[in-house]
Amino acid sequence: MLGWLAHAGGGGDVGASAILSGQLAAGVLENHLASKYSEANITLSGDTWVSGQTFNDARQALINGFDSAGVETTGWDAEIRDRLSVVSLTRVTDTIVSIEIPASSAYAIDSGETITVTVPASMLTGASALVASPTFAVTADTLSGTPITNDNTVTNIQSNYEIDDHTGFKVYPGELEKDGYGQFSSGKNKNPKHPQDLIKSRPSAFRGPQSAEPDDVFGTHTADEL
Repeated sequence: MLGWLAHAGGGGDVGASAILSGQLAAGVLENHLASKYSEANITLSGDTWVSGQTFNDARQALINGFDSAGVETTGWDAEIRDRLSVVSLTRVTDTIVSIEIPASSAYAIDSGETITVTVPASMLTGASALVASPTFAVTADTLSGTPITNDNTVTNIQSNYEIDDHTGFKVYPGELEKDGYGQFSSGKNKNPKHPQDLIKSRPSAFRGPQSAEPDDVFGTHTADEL
């Protein structure tokens, strides 16, 4: 279990950790980053994110912390990380930050990359930097000019298929699109937002017609009728 935790450096609280989850944590393909939107969350344990303007001022430092071990000129650092805007980061709760990564058509690699996420001290109330776990991999779509078609136990090349969220079937990454409910599905299985979901209710001012109250009617009877 400890292998999934990232502990504070610099003598901070050894119980603090940062966990990376979402699409990036599972690893992605080169084609996905080049053509599709990606997202990830960083969840803290034993620490909290700073808030307000302090958080806003530190966002670039967190983006800089998404660092690749690769050195290709059209790789992660140059074409993904360095092009990200600080508005891509959202403080969801005291312990969760989300990051949205738009597609970058210029992203192209010849070999896989491993990205390590370092959360800077300026983003944390505990003021000790954390290295998030796990690191994540980006797999190149080709190896020496040969397309990757399946998992290979000899070369340990990852499959280039991704999962259709709607059907659970394997599809090529280029077929996936984000549907109206935030799932990634191929075009034929894409689930558009239902028109009823776009209707906003509002209170009605109609109270019905105003009718005059009818007059009281009293019966008259003789003593013999009673």
